[in-house]
Amino acid sequence: MEVLAAVGGEVMAKNVGPIDVLCDAPPYPVVKACANLGFVKPQDVRWCRLDRTKGRRPAGLFWLRSSAPACACGQPLPAMESYVFTFVSGSQARYYLCQCKRCRAIHWDKE
Repeated sequence: MEVLAAVGGEVMAKNVGPIDVLCDAPPYPVVKACANLGFVKPQDVRWCRLDRTKGRRPAGLFWLRSSAPACACGQPLPAMESYVFTFVSGSQARYYLCQCKRCRAIHWDKE
């Protein structure tokens, strides 16, 4: 990569390669459709994949408490609800979703 110095001490790269972007959201049509399901600003908030099976206690071990999942902001999360999305292609997918009441991050998992 060739680096050019600019006035004021700022540096700019002349040849910039591809940037790897990690996205933890479901496909965009699902995100967009969530606005019609009552989620607050789904296109503008953080999305976090959450394994909905984590935290379940093993059958028969009633004395073990399963801790309720919490958001990264520390707020306990509401129960995940099931939604079935039908795409233009006719295919369907079931997603489990909930939204943090404090920071509005949406947590999701796919069946």
